[in-house]
Amino acid sequence: MYKPLLFLNLLIAVRGLACNFDNGLCEWFTVQDSTVTWKLGSGTTKDPSSGPDGDHSDTGNGQYLYIDGHEFINSTFAAEIRSPDLYILDNTTVSFWYHMNGVGVGELRVVLADRYGGTKTVWTKSGRQGPGWHQAQVILEDITAYIIFQGTTRLHYSSDIAIDDITVSREPYELTHSPLFTTTVTMPTTTTALFPVLPIITLDCAFNADTCSWIQDSADHLDWHRWYGRSPDLTSGPQVDHANTTEYYLLLKGHEAHNGNWTARLYSPHISINSPRNLTFWYHMNGAGIGNLRLYRENADGSKEELFVRKGRQGVSWEQASVNLPVGFYKLVFEADAARHYSSDLAIDDIRLQDGPPLIG
Repeated sequence: MYKPLLFLNLLIAVRGLACNFDNGLCEWFTVQDSTVTWKLGSGTTKDPSSGPDGDHSDTGNGQYLYIDGHEFINSTFAAEIRSPDLYILDNTTVSFWYHMNGVGVGELRVVLADRYGGTKTVWTKSGRQGPGWHQAQVILEDITAYIIFQGTTRLHYSSDIAIDDITVSREPYELTHSPLFTTTVTMPTTTTALFPVLPIITLDCAFNADTCSWIQDSADHLDWHRWYGRSPDLTSGPQVDHANTTEYYLLLKGHEAHNGNWTARLYSPHISINSPRNLTFWYHMNGAGIGNLRLYRENADGSKEELFVRKGRQGVSWEQASVNLPVGFYKLVFEADAARHYSSDLAIDDIRLQDGPPLIG
């Protein structure tokens, strides 16, 4: 039983991520520690050489959000407006209108950020885009993050940027974190349309029925195979699974590797690790042509951090690995290759995560 203080993720329906700014910022809010900020505006902006003449509506009489380029005394400044922490459903489309017309216009960016500091730019537009309002669309993946609109300037004049009429194909849900001073967590047994259950993820897998929550990379050259009994290469690979039964394990077949750069990758879903956790698994690497086995984290911005590596022949037996998972929001990736296309079968089995609070993607 997990005894320290827990943080339970709660869902609150967001009704104002879609916003035309006529009645304020809706669910959006400006980042207060920024040197420059987004402002509500109507009609023309102060700079006659940039900025819109009115909002995006048919009448032009409503409000929009804009940055005042005169306030940007340094081109490194960025004004930010952000959403609450969100559980974003898969294939959610965010649409918005932007106005970027002036010789000093910088960049407008849409960024996804997690609460651990990881960021990923999912849309950007730079420089003068001509008069009038233009529409943009961004398709978001299934992720826990918040959305940021960033605006910058190239010059401190003729550089006003505006946005208006944000719409979403379906409203996401705000994610809050409430401390629970208890040793047990009782999950609700019923749900309503307004409060869907966040997916509870388990990394534990013995591969006996399937690959559990782990997913093959469809873009790599090699595959992990669910296998039982002796591997097909008699000079490498295990004879049975780690538990010494007739159950399954995951196998890289070295003879399928026609190039030493080919790899097989296995991904976890996105996971939130709120405190350091230990992950164990078993591996078998015995053969003259054995390559490399790696476990790394892949962050939301695409950067990677290696957590475990073994290279070459490791002996005839299954060996256990123990890896400390750092705090953060990321995917785990098992990656393996073969140094030669013979005597290079490599296997993993029995992934286990240390007991603790449930993982929520």
